[in-house]
Amino acid sequence: MIVDYLTKFKTGTREDFERIIRDKLPDILSNIQKKNKIRNVLQTLKDKGLIEINKGKSWKLKNV
Repeated sequence: MIVDYLTKFKTGTREDFERIIRDKLPDILSNIQKKNKIRNVLQTLKDKGLIEINKGKSWKLKNV
């Protein structure tokens, strides 16, 4: 979802991703757990070289 979002809009903030993904996560998770889950997914995508931080708090697809 995050990669699809960045493909379409070029950049996005964590708040953007939280808004589109939060409702898709299980209700059993608290808001803090959902926030952590999204943060972990962003970090994993960054570690895999798919995305990078773009000027402050926004993310973008990494140029490959």
